[in-house]
Amino acid sequence: MEHDLTKGPIARTLISFVIPFLVSTVIQFCYTIADLVVLGRFASSVALSAVNTSGQIMTIIACMIVGLATGGTIVIGQAFGAGNKARVKHAITGILYVFIGTSVILTLFTVLFTDQLITVTMVPGESAAPAADYLRICACGLTFVTGYNCISGILRGIGDSKHPMYFVIASSIFNIIGDLILVGGFGMGAAGAAYATVTAQLLAFVLSIITLQKSEYPITKDSFRYLSEPFKEVLKMGFPLGLQEVLPMISFLMVTVMINAMGFVERSAGVGVVERVIGVGQMFPLAFAPAISAFTAQNVGAQEYARTKKGLGISITICLIATGICWVLTLLFPEFTISIFSNEPDVIKYGADYLRSYCFDIPLVSFVFCLNGFFSGYGKTRFTMANCIISTFAVRVPIVYLACQIPNVSFVLVGCAAPITSAVQIVIQLFYYRFGAWRKIANT
Repeated sequence: MEHDLTKGPIARTLISFVIPFLVSTVIQFCYTIADLVVLGRFASSVALSAVNTSGQIMTIIACMIVGLATGGTIVIGQAFGAGNKARVKHAITGILYVFIGTSVILTLFTVLFTDQLITVTMVPGESAAPAADYLRICACGLTFVTGYNCISGILRGIGDSKHPMYFVIASSIFNIIGDLILVGGFGMGAAGAAYATVTAQLLAFVLSIITLQKSEYPITKDSFRYLSEPFKEVLKMGFPLGLQEVLPMISFLMVTVMINAMGFVERSAGVGVVERVIGVGQMFPLAFAPAISAFTAQNVGAQEYARTKKGLGISITICLIATGICWVLTLLFPEFTISIFSNEPDVIKYGADYLRSYCFDIPLVSFVFCLNGFFSGYGKTRFTMANCIISTFAVRVPIVYLACQIPNVSFVLVGCAAPITSAVQIVIQLFYYRFGAWRKIANT
């Protein structure tokens, strides 16, 4: 299962490692698309709006989990690259305690405050009840989500990106089947989609445990012996990454809240569809971000600093080519793109307007995600977090807020906030790349 990323041709090594990340990302987005299509075709805009809003809350929670797991990947990757197997095992112990604490806290919080979370998001009245049902059911599966991501973080740290891909494939297929049966067959709406999701997450968790137990680093009784240093190290790396993942999602949710406040469920549904479409267009950068983190971490541990910079350049080039194609298609055919997910005229209208400007964000995130992954591999997660905070809450949220104050505002104007935010992030990243503290580690 181990894969040494510090040797061999850089392009071939990086591409072979990132392919499973990409496949996993594609499969996950195929699932989210299928989820929306099933709800859009077999349910109504009420259920679509409910799942969109509650789904964003769950995405925020999942992003914190993914960030913490990525912190574990970086710690393990640096130890593995340095050939320090004892430190790898200690890092696994730290990840296990992060998993236990995170799953308990997040599950209790979400279940206990479901109604308050739904109220805060200002879900249109008819969608409030199904949104609460969806959130409460999905919260019961947070232990599975946390466990799967933490174990995947362990495997990726030692260079194994294939098995996490297998977990995602199995889980997504099971999820789609569950959607078709519970939503399409039994007409259970948002609740049916939630039950299908939780069951699929349980499957991924079980498969991840089985795989880890067959690796060189299985979980034993000694793995639960508390060690403060690796626990703190994983948190030091992972917590900023978690916030970095969460804050943009919070801004997306705030955008949804502002749009929900306008009182039209079709607008909320249209925005939800566009968020998924943009996610599809950004699949390559999303896949490369964690891959370049693991690749960089291993090479930093092995002191192969030149490889990290070459890997960054290759990653950005590939992502720009892929996202450029998606950007052109969404720019030219916005109405057709939205109509894939809903046949309601108002949903198509608002969604297409929002997509016309938002789509410019698709190629820009090639720089944002790859550079974030690169800096994270060097352990500079606090910088990436700070950049995210500045761009999100000093740029994106104020722009959307001001736009929504305009009577009968065009959704084209609202959608401009995302690409402007990414442009600001890139300027800050390039300045840090030229003058930042990471250069001291690389001795350049």
